[in-house]
Amino acid sequence: MKRFYDASGGSPLFALSILRLVSLGDVFSEAIRNWAGSDGEHVRGIAFRLELNRLKANAAKVLLALCYLQRASVVELGNVLGLAHAEVQAALADLEEFSMTARDTSLPGGAAFKVPDMMGLITPLVEKVVVDHRSIKSKCDQFRALRGNKEPFVGSAITRTIAFLNSGDRLSALQTARTALEKVPEDPDLLCLMGRVYNATGNAPKADEYFREAHRMGCKKRVLFDEWISLREKRED
Repeated sequence: MKRFYDASGGSPLFALSILRLVSLGDVFSEAIRNWAGSDGEHVRGIAFRLELNRLKANAAKVLLALCYLQRASVVELGNVLGLAHAEVQAALADLEEFSMTARDTSLPGGAAFKVPDMMGLITPLVEKVVVDHRSIKSKCDQFRALRGNKEPFVGSAITRTIAFLNSGDRLSALQTARTALEKVPEDPDLLCLMGRVYNATGNAPKADEYFREAHRMGCKKRVLFDEWISLREKRED
């Protein structure tokens, strides 16, 4: 049962499509292995095509963005897709029947929604029902680049904070960055993030302080130097 759960990611739809391979003659261990391979492509298509065709346009876009990002908050999804907060929430409510989204509330500003890693197997199916999937993928790639190769918590803190800044919610951006730094003290990228938030809010002394500390702790990001130099130029320093 543990192998079955791990293979299906806890998704009833994934589980049923694996069982379909068993009904077609595979023994259980073969079904798990074959489902993730080319032999399972047709079975996955049968399992999901009908469900995907029933989705509303925004719900399909949100599902596709989650396939690309694997995890994202409402504000991040809104930034990537250009949807209002309420539109993203409505789309997530429509997606609940998929039973493939889990929630992470470790950061302020609302839960992050995530999907199993094997969602990549059905991404091509989702792309077929989303007209502008190439544009969405491009925006998601840019957003994922913000995370870099950092551990998931730090990467999520960075993308969520920037999403808040992009939407003009500076207070939530500050709360998110501060909470993350409290949990991972002295992380150079989070120190840089705090500097960016204070820079955006016009608190130059605080921004300068965090930029200096981020550099001292080893941050060498281009964005650190760009914003720090710009800050000093404005102060005629």
